[in-house]
Amino acid sequence: MEPEALHFHITPPRPADILVTIDPDLSSVNAMAGTFGPCSWRPLTFHLHFNNRLTSHTYYNLKATKECVLALPGRDLVRETWIVNLPTPRGINELEVAGLTPIPSRYVKPPSIKECPVNLECIVEFTYDVYMTGCAVIRVLGGSIDEELVKKGAKDRLELIRRYPLYEVDTVHVPKYIPERFGLMGEIIDCPLFPVGIGFGPGGSTGLVEWMSALKENNYITENEFSKIISLFRKWEHYPEKISFSPQDNEKQKVRESLTKILHLICWEKWDELHQFLSLINE
Repeated sequence: MEPEALHFHITPPRPADILVTIDPDLSSVNAMAGTFGPCSWRPLTFHLHFNNRLTSHTYYNLKATKECVLALPGRDLVRETWIVNLPTPRGINELEVAGLTPIPSRYVKPPSIKECPVNLECIVEFTYDVYMTGCAVIRVLGGSIDEELVKKGAKDRLELIRRYPLYEVDTVHVPKYIPERFGLMGEIIDCPLFPVGIGFGPGGSTGLVEWMSALKENNYITENEFSKIISLFRKWEHYPEKISFSPQDNEKQKVRESLTKILHLICWEKWDELHQFLSLINE
């Protein structure tokens, strides 16, 4: 297999963006297409990377001005997204070249993009270098969302993900050219519902005790079975950091094996096997 083809098996599609900054020396607008990923939800932060930190005007701008707009293009902006990444001379406004319309932002100096359904106004938390790549973590202060998207809400989620954001899928090697390709999500696949977990709470994934309590309250397990599971869990809480130092400890290994078995049976909804297995456990 060619190295280029192998690369795309280990590099999944990434959500695409158009990043807008202000050149601190020329006071001109700079835009480039890239990809981003989430860092934290509270506050909302994202991670950006720049392949060549020494020649990237955008990375230079970010480090100097500490602010930007992260605009998310939709399926109707493939050409424009590609154009802003072409080798435009410094000081030439890529938005104008691409035919995109800048509109005032509320919290930062760089403009938002009218044609993009979502614009996130951000400040730079910090930057760092990894070999020749420049990296930045940005925090969202505010933003704008297309009114049509707000009206549709969650009920039309499938329609929305088929419109935006674009995903950078791969590049294709053909004679003389290396065109980049974008894609969109086309299907929503639900995760298993209760009793396979109870979803997420305000702080993230809910804990095991809450999950087991819900199973008990909904008569998937008995009070006695609940007590046995929680007893094993409480024992295990003291073991993970120690088990690597005493792999020969049979009691610790048994607790781990029992918890693994119980969770496996619950997750695959094998209730008869679960009841039978728990009946063999003494608290």
